[in-house]
Amino acid sequence: MVLMIDILGIGVGLTSLWVIISTSTKVGGQVGSSFNFVLLGILFQMAAIIYTIIFTRLKLLSAPALDIHHALMVIGLILFVVAAKKFSDLSR
Repeated sequence: MVLMIDILGIGVGLTSLWVIISTSTKVGGQVGSSFNFVLLGILFQMAAIIYTIIFTRLKLLSAPALDIHHALMVIGLILFVVAAKKFSDLSR
């Protein structure tokens, strides 16, 4: 069941990437460049899910000595905050 949720998360991530790319190419400019940070944030979140699927759920590879799942998620969150800051700067 948890694996299905992870796979659903990848699907949501891919759909989100498609929506954000479509939107950013339409608006362009500074708004479009702010969306780049959202894209990177989504990619890092997806990387965290893929890492979990490979090393924890399916055990396709032996787990590395350093678990980077949480580091990937934190980097993704930081990128979302940077995007929010860039968007708020546009309103000034």
